[in-house]
Amino acid sequence: MSDPLLSHFHEQRLDTEKQNDLEDNNPVTDNTVGLPPVTYMANVIASQLLERGRVMFGRRSDANCILKVGERKYYVHVQMLAARSPTFRRIFDDMIANDAWGRLSNSDGSSEDYLGELDPSSDDMEACDDARAYKQWRVDHCDIEDMNVKLHRLGLRDSLLFNEDDDKGEHGDTSEDSDDTDGCLPELSVDFRDPEGSHFEELLRWIYTGEDERWLRFFTPENYRSILENILRLNMVSKQVLDICLAYEAHTSPDQKVRGVAVDLLSSHSHMDLDEADLM
Repeated sequence: MSDPLLSHFHEQRLDTEKQNDLEDNNPVTDNTVGLPPVTYMANVIASQLLERGRVMFGRRSDANCILKVGERKYYVHVQMLAARSPTFRRIFDDMIANDAWGRLSNSDGSSEDYLGELDPSSDDMEACDDARAYKQWRVDHCDIEDMNVKLHRLGLRDSLLFNEDDDKGEHGDTSEDSDDTDGCLPELSVDFRDPEGSHFEELLRWIYTGEDERWLRFFTPENYRSILENILRLNMVSKQVLDICLAYEAHTSPDQKVRGVAVDLLSSHSHMDLDEADLM
């Protein structure tokens, strides 16, 4: 017999797909009306990147940052995380402003123009490479109230123009970078609540793929509050996230005392008007 919680999300996904088919010819949908310009742009980018999220997740060959959470390191793509999370947008904005990827990451000109001016053997190119290596960034606290940061056009050595041969994510990646050099990528350390118990890797996977059903399988009464706090940490409170949380609560025994936790916790830290009756 199928899990009623997953069946609920399967039916919800089918309804969403039907609605999307009806709105394909509309340049602006209800999902974007009223959103600030930066948020709107992030949503547009994220919707395009999610189509490739499964093959991008965990892929080292074109990752442009190392995310360290607890004892785990993840090879991540700045474009994806910045598009999906205002917190990551702000962090990467600071890193770019401080040349975490070298002069390219904070240049007024395009990366192609700058690279065209450099001789591969020049001192400038060596300095650029040195700036990428050894840079380590640690974020101990983010002001959730101060997240309205513009998206930068990143002048990195990678691009989002993939060849079909590159579509190998997670275990299929064939990068030859050693663990010692990590491809000379900047490393970002961020603290999250109970990353092991809350299965942070699955939250990260969801950021890449938007696969609600998979993420839900890792929700438990024991880790639920940690998951919610990590959602807040990333400033990712949205109707989609709330639908996931409320569906979990509705299909969990009242004895577990998780019902109402999402609305209580997320509404107290969010600018959204979270009316549980409207979300169900």
